[in-house]
Amino acid sequence: MNEFVTKLPRNYKIQKPGKQFRQSELSGLYANCELHHVFQGKNRKWSDYYGLVIWITEEEHRLIHTGKKPDWVDGLHRAYQSKYELYCTREQFRQNFGRSYL
Repeated sequence: MNEFVTKLPRNYKIQKPGKQFRQSELSGLYANCELHHVFQGKNRKWSDYYGLVIWITEEEHRLIHTGKKPDWVDGLHRAYQSKYELYCTREQFRQNFGRSYL
């Protein structure tokens, strides 16, 4: 994980690797998977910078972005905030992401 920062470099680019046939980190299925940034919207660059991304199937990805958020999305937020807090503090998480999910 990268060290804690409060401002991303101006030229920072988000990962866009496209689809890959691999195992979904959520369901374990082998399928065409897409990279999902766990914290979205204005926090997408922070998710990318800190590696808070997950490979999920196209179908799982569509469920998240259809407006009706599946129950497991909150679990992802909590799990990946915990991962972040192995290296940084909760206050630093709040600084970057605007709130705590724990």
